[in-house]
Amino acid sequence: MRVELASAVTICCVCCALALSACGPSGGSDTASAPEPTPAAPNPSTTQLDKPTEATPVVPDAAGQTGPTTTGAPKAPFGRLIVTGLAGTQLDEATRQALAKGRIGGIILMGTNVASVDQVRQLTSDVRQAASQAPKSFKPIICIDQEGGTVDRLRALPLENRIPSARELAAKPDALPGVAQAVGHYLKDMGINVDLAPVLDLDVPPYNPVVGTRSFGAAPQSVARLGRLFVQGLDSAGVRSVGKHFPGHGAVSEDSHTVLPTSHCSTEDLQRDHIAPFRELIEDRTLGAVMTAHVVYTALDRERPATLSRQVVTALLREELGFDGVVFTDSLAMGAVASSGSLGKVAVESWAAGCDVVLTTDGAWVADGILEEGQQALDEGPLSVEQVERSCKRVDRWLADGAAGRN
Repeated sequence: MRVELASAVTICCVCCALALSACGPSGGSDTASAPEPTPAAPNPSTTQLDKPTEATPVVPDAAGQTGPTTTGAPKAPFGRLIVTGLAGTQLDEATRQALAKGRIGGIILMGTNVASVDQVRQLTSDVRQAASQAPKSFKPIICIDQEGGTVDRLRALPLENRIPSARELAAKPDALPGVAQAVGHYLKDMGINVDLAPVLDLDVPPYNPVVGTRSFGAAPQSVARLGRLFVQGLDSAGVRSVGKHFPGHGAVSEDSHTVLPTSHCSTEDLQRDHIAPFRELIEDRTLGAVMTAHVVYTALDRERPATLSRQVVTALLREELGFDGVVFTDSLAMGAVASSGSLGKVAVESWAAGCDVVLTTDGAWVADGILEEGQQALDEGPLSVEQVERSCKRVDRWLADGAAGRN
């Protein structure tokens, strides 16, 4: 039965009244003009979403897979692990076909995809219907960045549905569970099953132009406590959350939407401060999914950003912290990694690092290149069918029951 919005809107209205008119953590401020979060919305004047996107027809094999037609290693369900953007407020035919053929596993909604509540409901219904027609039907990821404050992909909807920023909520922590639950019910009613939130990065001025008011604060324990409440509120409404940006984006001055930042924090600083909120929510099984940062951490890997680093994703997150939940990349369309090679090459590198879901705001047309590179990586290494299937199982488990992952 459809969740009614009345209670959610009422809570959000109350929450609106609450809105307030370097490696070590400290206090600070941010401006309302801070860049929008991951994934960066495509620039309409330069986006590739308007390129021809009709996929080449693919005939499923006997196993029901729809990867590129190549010889060598068996095909793997890479498509389930690809989330793309789309143009406009309706499901275009290319994206519909990509879902129906299992060539992508879901979509990310940006502000340009939102016009009204009913329109979003229809769009997400169409996405689910397309996914149900795949050779092996699946539950698609339908995700959005809905953090609150300056990061609000639902701005086209009524003003009473605005929610405060993380910084504002940190000042009124008693209101946070109700706010998060209201957001969850609101998203759930529109058919959105994943919120790319909360931000677990620390607010470390002046090294935080991307984080700022999106953070719950400078103290790791406080960020963990408030982040936990946000996750629990979304979970109670049946919406999955994604903690970001591992292992912490709060101590860099560059914006990863445009360039590749570098953090020179020591291992001690990272472990004590920036990784601490993630560690705490992994240990108590609160987090079922995390998103990686497009940042080079010289103390961990001097050459590769976290998203593409096996030292960060596998050695640190998977093995040291024991996380067996879903790992999302930050958008691979962002400037920080876009110069690392083709989108397909970068996707393969992120999978090889240990990520599960590759995310891009580009349209479904990019799936062909990613699938081709993925199949080549099965033929020649470094990927295996077993790894891909393991990632698919993580996603299915998480979407089904929100199971937090810890070995």
